[in-house]
Amino acid sequence: EGHKVEKNNISISYPVEETPGQKGTALEEPEATPLNGLLYYRYDNVIWGYAPNGITQPLGVGTHPTASLNGKLTYQDVDGNVILLDSDNPSGKLLLGMRELATEPAISPNGGYLAFARRSVDRRRVYIRHLSSQQEMLVPSTAQEMFTPIWNVSGELLAYGTKGSIENPEAGEDRNIYAYDRVSGRVEPICIGPADDTEPAWSPSDANLLAFSRAE
Repeated sequence: EGHKVEKNNISISYPVEETPGQKGTALEEPEATPLNGLLYYRYDNVIWGYAPNGITQPLGVGTHPTASLNGKLTYQDVDGNVILLDSDNPSGKLLLGMRELATEPAISPNGGYLAFARRSVDRRRVYIRHLSSQQEMLVPSTAQEMFTPIWNVSGELLAYGTKGSIENPEAGEDRNIYAYDRVSGRVEPICIGPADDTEPAWSPSDANLLAFSRAE
């Protein structure tokens, strides 16, 4: 197992330790797959896997790759579908069709949840889908726009960006960052104020450490 962080269409899995008797196994794998790739990234709308032995292999066509700690990889294809790759679905499995209007998908570290943004008539919201039951929940917010959801390494906190407010239509266009606690159901402000903050990315080893971009 390991830790993962996703930012700007790059998903990285960091190995924690090797199991006795398995030392060197990953290095002997000939291909990058959703199970043995350490780094996944998008280049020219192609999802690539970078294996520990230095081999790079295309895995699909699309954007926003994210990886769980148990070998699941999700991305959005060029038609707007959200696709899952894992050992049971090496050719890809449809998680969300293009008609469901999901964007910026992010799979949780345990592979059990998928966060994504979805635009309605007048707002863009962030949703969480439990993949086993297919049940969805809406992350509570008064923001006009919500985007770029990303899980921390424990899978308990979901950070996301916001812009605008339905309570104050005159609010500025600067972006803010919040975090939703999946366990308690609470929403906590992370970066709010006059600065333009966006693109949250959690530390791969510290569940409470967050990096972000700020426009100057």
